[in-house]
Amino acid sequence: MVKSPKLSIVIGSYHNKDLTINTIKSIYKYSIGVDFEIIVIDDASNDGIYEYIENNFPNIVLRRNYKNLSYSKTYNRGSKLARGKYILHLNADSVFTKKTNLLEVIKYMDENPSVGMLGNRVLSPNGKLDPDNRHQIPTLANAIGQSLGLYKIFPSIKSLNYYMTYLRNDEFAEVGGVGAFMLFRKEVLKDVGLLDTNFKIIN
Repeated sequence: MVKSPKLSIVIGSYHNKDLTINTIKSIYKYSIGVDFEIIVIDDASNDGIYEYIENNFPNIVLRRNYKNLSYSKTYNRGSKLARGKYILHLNADSVFTKKTNLLEVIKYMDENPSVGMLGNRVLSPNGKLDPDNRHQIPTLANAIGQSLGLYKIFPSIKSLNYYMTYLRNDEFAEVGGVGAFMLFRKEVLKDVGLLDTNFKIIN
């Protein structure tokens, strides 16, 4: 019987071959000691990503959508294939670095069973925190605060601050949503179901 990995990393790829390959290489380079599998869903690309992975990464679980299904359906397909206790939905342009510590992330989840989903700090190429990596649940107030830039003028007024910039960058906090790095317990799927396919997000 094949032992299941602790972590399943799901990546959806749509016309971004180079980004996807860089992400995969960074996972292998900076995830030493982590028991993981990688699942790549090619969302009907025509850039050769499917053939490249098939020929160069035989250990990756690879599937192809024969028409573009967009983000939710693509990542749902990956989640259904996942064998790990934890599933990580990772954007194809999210590159791991030497500061990426999946062992600490998994340890935190193991030690905090009440946490169903976890995001982490995501840095933009300029080294600054990507604001989309954490945010509140959208409301009319924070939508106005974001669109008019009021959250920058009044950062302490939480109702206006969609990006939650009042939090420290190294602070653990409950948030309304996370971005390019979304890790959750597989058992959560039994309680809340898969991603809502009514959201037509492009990979």
